[in-house]
Amino acid sequence: MFLPSPATPIRKILKLEKKLIITGLTYLGCGGVITPTILTRWRSNMISNTQNDLSIIKQIIALQSMDENSLRNMWDKFFDYKPEVDSRQHMISKIAYKIQELAYGGIDPATEEKIREQAKKTSLKNKKKKKFQPQIGTKIVKKYHDKTYEVLVVDNGFAYEGNVFKSLSAIANKITGTKWNGLKFFGVNV
Repeated sequence: MFLPSPATPIRKILKLEKKLIITGLTYLGCGGVITPTILTRWRSNMISNTQNDLSIIKQIIALQSMDENSLRNMWDKFFDYKPEVDSRQHMISKIAYKIQELAYGGIDPATEEKIREQAKKTSLKNKKKKKFQPQIGTKIVKKYHDKTYEVLVVDNGFAYEGNVFKSLSAIANKITGTKWNGLKFFGVNV
């Protein structure tokens, strides 16, 4: 396999980039694993490319041709947990990111702080979502196809026509014969 040296002409480097694109190793997030940072460094510092850059790229390209067992062994070298998703491409992406992270450094503290802040905002938004918990004895009324349906909230669910259901969705399904979100069918705002 051809890997460029610092003295490699631009056309050969572009040829290598083309090969990376063909093998699906261009950008993280599009199914590939070489980040734009490396390619940008190639383009802007073609004369002073380091052997480190080339070594990293070579390692990442090699991941694509590894068999499943080799990938798992490589995973175990970098991570102390099993892959979250049992997918070859997932493992390749995570290992490639880790190789680049170790070589160029991880996320800077300012970016980590922004991520933490965003996570807090998101978790606060999720906490604001309320679960529908009406008081026992509440009567829910729905007019559907010129007929009025009444549901009573009981201790262990919802009473309708002498039967107790665990959810409003089950009752909506019984009334309409099709699947419904019970809260939407009955017009309950949470």
